[in-house]
Amino acid sequence: MTQIIDLWRDMERPFTGMSSGLQPLVRQLDDFFRTSLSPRDSEQRMMMPSCDIDETADHYLLSFDMPGLEKDQIDIEMHGNRLMVSGERKQEMARGEGVQRFVERRYGRFERTVTLPDDIKPDQVEAQYVNGVLKVSVPKEVQSRRQKISIGDESTQKGMGNNKENPKLAQ
Repeated sequence: MTQIIDLWRDMERPFTGMSSGLQPLVRQLDDFFRTSLSPRDSEQRMMMPSCDIDETADHYLLSFDMPGLEKDQIDIEMHGNRLMVSGERKQEMARGEGVQRFVERRYGRFERTVTLPDDIKPDQVEAQYVNGVLKVSVPKEVQSRRQKISIGDESTQKGMGNNKENPKLAQ
């Protein structure tokens, strides 16, 4: 049983591969939150779906792992530039003979909030749920960087290589 607990603790420390300068801080935070929870609370930890965020030139794509849920069990909301995904996974109680010895999957209500940059179009968000993966596409405001540049004459051009005032720049 001790080996299972040690394996579980290793899985709960996803930042162990980061730079060694941050590891002590992450370890301290991890230990603080682990010890601040009572054993009963830590056994009933909230389900927290994993999330990947990809960025393209015109949108952000967020992918959440939510196996075992139906799409009507998932709520998605935008609050400004914050995307909130919430829902509930209910525990399946085995009926009949036998005793449940080990439970690793997480159950209960969950809420995941992701703050996106301000350059989004929150009214055009699209989502789809296929095979336990929720994909949310958040379009970006594409700002044109076009700027009109006026063409001056020789007397107004500075630093263009033919500067008569400073012969060193002209060379």
